[in-house]
Amino acid sequence: MVKPVTTYQCDLGPVANQYSRNLLAQIKNSWHWVDPYGQWHSRVIVQNDYAYDTNGKRTSNLLTDQKGVILWYGRESVDAEARGAIH
Repeated sequence: MVKPVTTYQCDLGPVANQYSRNLLAQIKNSWHWVDPYGQWHSRVIVQNDYAYDTNGKRTSNLLTDQKGVILWYGRESVDAEARGAIH
């Protein structure tokens, strides 16, 4: 049995332990399956993690898979690209 799953997670507010601001913090697409011995396994296909400033403006997007970082885009990466540090 194979089961694809997409989960969505909201961020926390700018103050610790504050309720969510309902901003999308993470999207994770994964596969879940049972092996012939009845054990469940899972694998992340792709995951997006978003960060926001205190005003709710998205400041970065980290795209990863099972092997690690695929793409990172944020204020620092835009600045580095403008300086020619990222091609």
